[in-house]
Amino acid sequence: MRNLFFLFFALFLQGCAKQQSLSSVPEDKIDFDQLERIPLNEISDSLLGGKKYILLDMHDEELLFGAIHKVLCKNNRIYILDRKFNKLVVFDMKGQGIGKVGTFGQGPGEYLDIADFDVAEDGKIYCIDGQLDKLFSYSPDLIFLSATSLPFDADILQTLETGFLFGLSSWNHKKGKGSKVVLVDEEINILKEYLQYDDFFDPNYWLSFYQFVKTESHIVYNQPIDNHVYLFNHSGELEKSINIDFGDKNVLDEDKKDIERNIEKFDNYCLLRDFVVVTDRMIGGALWDGRQHKVFLHDMENMKCYNSEVVLDSDMSWGTGYSNGNWITYIDPDSDLSKYKSLPDSVRHHLGKEGFVLCLQILH
Repeated sequence: MRNLFFLFFALFLQGCAKQQSLSSVPEDKIDFDQLERIPLNEISDSLLGGKKYILLDMHDEELLFGAIHKVLCKNNRIYILDRKFNKLVVFDMKGQGIGKVGTFGQGPGEYLDIADFDVAEDGKIYCIDGQLDKLFSYSPDLIFLSATSLPFDADILQTLETGFLFGLSSWNHKKGKGSKVVLVDEEINILKEYLQYDDFFDPNYWLSFYQFVKTESHIVYNQPIDNHVYLFNHSGELEKSINIDFGDKNVLDEDKKDIERNIEKFDNYCLLRDFVVVTDRMIGGALWDGRQHKVFLHDMENMKCYNSEVVLDSDMSWGTGYSNGNWITYIDPDSDLSKYKSLPDSVRHHLGKEGFVLCLQILH
């Protein structure tokens, strides 16, 4: 009987160890309303470096995409996920096409829905199939390797040196139920669970896509609607939280539960959306402010916040993402070129031929 007691006690402790308490995580707070506001196009080169333009060669029909939902620059390649056309395409850093990852369909090794992807240090590509609940892997040469069933419903992933972080869906009722993030090993066994869902969320309304963002020192996580930005280390351990407080514009808990019914109330709310990046000096990302899409970059050292003009919800050109130290934007052939100053002739010529241009700037 005594041995049985110790067995149950050990299992209890093991279960507690899997879920990290937020009370043990340091938290910083930013009073967003108190920041000095400056137009984004006035940002200093000391904060956001000069632009490097990459002219994407899209003559190959297989590489055509309609919209960018996520972009990574890694291993001298550019990976672009287009959820509209449900494809992941790859270019080199000169803009030359390399190929498309995977095949859409219902046959062996084929995917139905790429919800998210990441690229490991060894060049392997991993994709979540949101319909099949599988993790697909491909070689650096874009060759299909495996499809592994996931023991949970997941929205996003981040590769680690020995495993993965997964952002779990709010409707997940499998392993990790109730948790927002899980740390798993290479066999997808859950090692730790982080950040519990509360009662104030709406699984039937998708405000925006979201993603893990890897910086030099952290992996950044934010899932709308949450004012908190969470920083994990590169081993997948939660280290810090940043509360971005919008004051009177914070979304009330009760209005998060049925967003469609309460949508008009969001005219008075501000929230984070799409992605958030945190460096030693800057915090940047996208906002839904009064149901209007904007991009911001906050200089924490000087308490200044640079804001874009209002853009369409589907327009991520002002802030497409962050990868390998670069703030990434884009210019498409339909862009109003009058808002772009001093574009090189080669860029204008490429756009005139229905080309697509990525812009990379070092974010300090």
